Amino acid sequence: MQQGGTTHVNGPIPIELAVVAGSSDIPIQQVLNMSRGTNVPFEGNEDEPTGLYIGRNLVAEGRIVIEGQRMSIEITRVRTPAA
Repeated sequence: MQQGGTTHVNGPIPIELAVVAGSSDIPIQQVLNMSRGTNVPFEGNEDEPTGLYIGRNLVAEGRIVIEGQRMSIEITRVRTPAA
């Protein structure tokens, strides 16, 4: 049900979120040779926003926050759905 621009949902609906901090194009042979401790560099830096995805849809951007053993994403921009 939608009221005044806000969608209301009754009950929990689980969704899978993915956080993407960067990406890399590497040869398949490099992937096959990976082992514990392998470092894979990716494009991007700490000043670039981190993407928050639902499926293949970018829904928000933010920055990664690390507090002790806890890692989270602080939302800095919510993307509006494409029409």
